[in-house]
Order: sequence, then structure tokens, then C-alpha cells
Amino acid sequence: MALILLRARANIPVIVCGEAGCGKTSLIAYLALIVEVQFMALNLHAGIDERIIMRFTNDASKKAEKGEIWLFFDEINTCNHIGLLADLISRRMLNGKPIHPNIRLFSACNPYRIRTRTQSKTGLTNKVKIHEEQSRLVYQVKPLPDQILDYVWDYGILKPEDEYRYIQIMIEKELKTLAHPVFAELLYTSQKFIRKVEEPYSVSLRDVIRALTLVKFFYNSLENRPAYEEEHKYPPPGNPTITTRSYVLALSLCYHSRLYDQNLRKQYRREMDQILQNHNSYIGDDVFVKIMREEQEDYINRMQCPPDVANNEALLENVLATIVCILTRIPLFLIGAPSSSKSLAIRLINLNLRGSDSNDEYFRTLPQIYLIPYQCTSSSTSDGIMKIFDKANKYQKTASKQFPIASVVLLDNVDLAEASSFNPLKVLHSLLEPSYPATGPTVSVIGISNRRLDNSKSSRALIVRRYFHNLFICFCKIFLLTIFFLGHKL
Repeated sequence: MALILLRARANIPVIVCGEAGCGKTSLIAYLALIVEVQFMALNLHAGIDERIIMRFTNDASKKAEKGEIWLFFDEINTCNHIGLLADLISRRMLNGKPIHPNIRLFSACNPYRIRTRTQSKTGLTNKVKIHEEQSRLVYQVKPLPDQILDYVWDYGILKPEDEYRYIQIMIEKELKTLAHPVFAELLYTSQKFIRKVEEPYSVSLRDVIRALTLVKFFYNSLENRPAYEEEHKYPPPGNPTITTRSYVLALSLCYHSRLYDQNLRKQYRREMDQILQNHNSYIGDDVFVKIMREEQEDYINRMQCPPDVANNEALLENVLATIVCILTRIPLFLIGAPSSSKSLAIRLINLNLRGSDSNDEYFRTLPQIYLIPYQCTSSSTSDGIMKIFDKANKYQKTASKQFPIASVVLLDNVDLAEASSFNPLKVLHSLLEPSYPATGPTVSVIGISNRRLDNSKSSRALIVRRYFHNLFICFCKIFLLTIFFLGHKL
């Protein structure tokens, strides 16, 4: 912080470079608040044109007449006009004209780096060859021009002991009476586990914030949720307690569901079980998976499903994650190969969550789901995506306490848009994480994808990844089962 302030005082531009979710934007905004200067931020993406940059800078120049102002350009290396921005940063010139001396320039960017591991073993392989270089990048960004490299400040990553302390503070602040030392250890171990099996930049404090939000949601839901049958008692009294259940369910959605390999899921559950047993939070084996299954079945049993729908593991997981993310407005990406029950889960939820017209007593207390679908293609643009969000926001404003509504943007085949030369998905950064004074998305966002998106988008959403089934093995199993049943009938 001190080094950045010294640069600002000397009127030297600062470009903060770091991984997604490490706190680059929050740091600059917080410093501006501390030193009590005006602060303006512009979220850049491929849809931003020269006119928007000019208008933003001209507005800042007018405000600079009253005193010092900090201009912040977020995601600077995603914009198609990076040459214009480089000239602004290095020479303080915009289209040949000098900017106001009271303006201080700040930027943030993700590193231009080739990934060292396979992006995902789930879903389909990316067969788009036009943008082959971008598909190998950790972030879909452009290299920074040489003229501004001297202003780059490496943000780095949190040290393990600092992250653990941050997690403890966040738990105490957000959960209050629900806080327990075991959850800090569970979260820290979960973060470390994901980094080990994926990449060091795969998780951040954003995941911790989502987990805390889910703990509060599940605790309130389990405390007040009516039973779907008179003789059915859920959650059952005794161990595990509702607090422990809330911890487990939050971890299952934030960390367990993003693991594509069954063996990795088992390994993760064993580590969580061991920590819970060390803290005497419950007694028993495989309680983690039992808690998950009971919650999934409680939701699916409240639904009216077509007779030919099988309650398989993929469907149960997708249904629970989707409902919870819609109600908490946590962005969600459902990732998996075709026939992994992604679209089916959306249809069942849309069919059953109808507000006061729902058949189930608990569902009648929830808002009515209003889906606004958008079919992503390689021709998608930022303007097209923004129009869908504008439509969802307008419909959300019609909600009232008497008739609550949950407006949901459904981005189908969102991975196809990532292959677009327009790079339209960069607009999602500001839509999934609105700038101050907004505290979060105004509508729910669900993305359906056959493969994982780049980390700058994945880090802003909860991820559910279904492991890939070998089609030949599946066909053999179906063939053998068919022969067995036919033979049994004969």
C-alpha cells in the first residue's frame, strides 16, 4: 500500500498485475477511500470502444477541476484499444491532448501466461482452431505493450499463514454466532486441496466469501424448512448439528462439486471427515457424503418430475446447486459433457419453483423463477449479453414482497462465446461482480458449458463439474444390462 501511495503522490502510473481474485481492484478502491480522493473505475472488455474511454476520461477531467481524482482501468489487457490506453498511461495523452494534472492513473491486469496443466478433463475437448493460442492461456488476455511494462507492479499471492488469518477474520465477521474454529481449518484445507489438484491460482478469497454466504443460507433454510411429508423429519435431531450440516453443505458446493474425478472427491471427503472428527464435530464414517445426499434428496422429493426421469447423482447435484445459487444470487457454471443432466435440472427447477403456485409448501415460500435464456455462439457480442442482463434487471424490478421473483439469466453453451474473436465474455466480469456501490449481482446467473472457461470467469462463479464417462464403457454397460433383462424375461 505504501509503495502504491508513493507512486500516486509522484504522479507515476500504477498497473497492478496479479491472479484473479487476489484483491487488485479492492486494494485501489480501498486506498482511494483511505486518502479521501475521488475514485472512478471503468471495467474494460472487448465490447468497450474508443468513445466510451474518451467519455470516461472527459468526465474525470471535469471532476478533476475540484481536486485530485484516481482513474482505475480494470482488466486493461482485455480491451481492443490497448494502444490508446498505453499512450494514456505512458505519456498522459489522449488522442494527442494532455489530460488534467489532477488525474492519477491506475490499472489492473491478469498475467499473460500459458497454462501448465490441462484445462479440464470434463466435457468436450475444445476443437476451435482459430483461437488456439487463447485456449492455451490461463486468462484470455493480450500481452501488455512494451511502453507500459515499467509501470507494472506484481501483486503476488497471499502467504499461507496470511490466508489462514484472513479466513479466521472473515468467519468471525460474517458468521458471528455460527463461527467455530473447525470451519476455518476446513476452509483453509479446502483451498490448499484445490490448489494441489488444479493450479495455485484456481481458488482465492472469493471462494471463501461464497462458502460463508452458503453457510448462512443453509442454516436459515434448515432451521425454517417445513417437511415435505408429515412423517418425514429433516434434518433429524442430534449429531450432526444444523451448524455442522451447514458447514458440510457449503463446502460440498464450493469445493467438492468442482472436482471432476471421483477419486479426488473421495480423497477430499476423507480429509474433511478427518478434520471434523479431530474437532469432535460428529461421530461416524462417511457423514460428509450422507449429509450431501440427504439434502439433495430433500429437494428432489419436493418436485414433480416426469415418470421417466432417473434421480441420478448428476441430476441431484445439479438441482441442489442451481436452486441454492439462484436464491443466493451466486453465479453458477454447470460444466459437463452432453447428457450430464444440466439442462434437465434447469427444466425441473423452472417447472416446480413457481412461487405461491408451487405444489410444495417450502417452494411456496420461495420466489418464482423467471428464466431469460441466451444461446451463446461464436458470433456472440458483448452488447448481446448486456441486453439480456438489462432485460433480466427490468423484470426483477417488477418483484414485490407479495409476489417475489427471481430473475435468472441462463447462458447456454457459454463456452462457444469464449471462442469468439470479439471476446464477449469479458463483459461478465462487471456483471457478475458489479462495482461499488453495488454489493453483488442484481439477478441470478447460470451458465451451461461443455468445458471450463478461463480462470478470470471461473473465479467469479461457483463451479459444478461432472466427470467424463467413457462412452464405450457406458455403451457396453447398457448393452449387457439389456441382454440381462431380456434374458430374464424370456
